[in-house]
Amino acid sequence: DHIEACRTQYFTAVAQLERQLGLIQADSAARQVMPVMQIGAPFPRRRAHREVILSFDFDSARISGAGNLKIFEIVEMYEQGLPVTIVVSGHADRAGPATYNETLSQRRAETVRKKLIEAGVPVQLITAIFHGERRPLIETENGVREPLNRRVKITLDHAKSL
Repeated sequence: DHIEACRTQYFTAVAQLERQLGLIQADSAARQVMPVMQIGAPFPRRRAHREVILSFDFDSARISGAGNLKIFEIVEMYEQGLPVTIVVSGHADRAGPATYNETLSQRRAETVRKKLIEAGVPVQLITAIFHGERRPLIETENGVREPLNRRVKITLDHAKSL
């Protein structure tokens, strides 16, 4: 009701302005142009932010079958026309030297980024970053293998601009 009242006030003000400027005759029955209105259910709102986690085997940057399915879900979202930005964040557990884990997390992020590009997502929509062992999901001591820390997090967000 509020929107309808606002719309009516707007078109009344436009008509009054047009009469004052001499664009239409005050006594003529000027046709009023109304905007197209949506009929039926409103468009569904899409979540503005979504995260997808891909797990990796120990000392591996190979995407699993389950990981491939998650990547194709992301590609489908892109193909549906959603304006998205994608951040791919590589991570590693604390087994092995920190410098090696840094490189391993980079390889994981790059593997996922390349897979998205191969599937048709434009390279300019994807940002790949890596954290090595610095941002664990599960805190562990140095040298401990933790499967939940061996991951790539894919964050999808609405694009701010195209």
